[in-house]
Amino acid sequence: MATVYEPFSPFERVIFEWKSAASAPAFALTRWHVDGFGTESDLRLVPGEELSARAPTLLVCAQLPAFDGDEPPPPSGPEGWALIEWHLPGGSGRVLLDEAGIAGPGRDCLAAIRDPVLAAVGWTPYAVPFWVEGEYGTLRTDASLVARVYVDDRPTGLTTPVRGLRLEPGRHRVRWVAVATGAVREVEVLIEAGVTTSLDIDL
Repeated sequence: MATVYEPFSPFERVIFEWKSAASAPAFALTRWHVDGFGTESDLRLVPGEELSARAPTLLVCAQLPAFDGDEPPPPSGPEGWALIEWHLPGGSGRVLLDEAGIAGPGRDCLAAIRDPVLAAVGWTPYAVPFWVEGEYGTLRTDASLVARVYVDDRPTGLTTPVRGLRLEPGRHRVRWVAVATGAVREVEVLIEAGVTTSLDIDL
């Protein structure tokens, strides 16, 4: 399991899990929206041999310094951390990655747990352009129908309502695609540093 607070993520935190559901192996993903707006989650059952086949990929985690302390408090700012735990027939372990570790030495460890989960549940992670360093503005948006949100033709991995997507200052093309009907709306928006821009869209 990996509990992740990533710097400048559009989510407050994300949990990636390899778990058992009704005695069957499964991949699970839970994402907490900012501002206490709730969670969204998904779970997919997978063949037992798939988990067994992927277990050796976690050996990269065992090469990192072990952590045996208490889980840190949630970050109060844009810094982040990831707490990764695994329990397998071949052994168990626990590591804590700070912000530098997420982007550096611990990247492969986090990817070993995260990537199969994302592939199984079919959710797009927010892309690197949405992990903004330095100055940024914030986009909040809702739509009359639940819609997937794209920025500059790239999927954000978010559906409306979006409470806190950080973007680089400047002009961006925001597109909403209704999940139920496929209806599309696109608007150009100016994002200013340190300013939250709100958009409510009819679809």
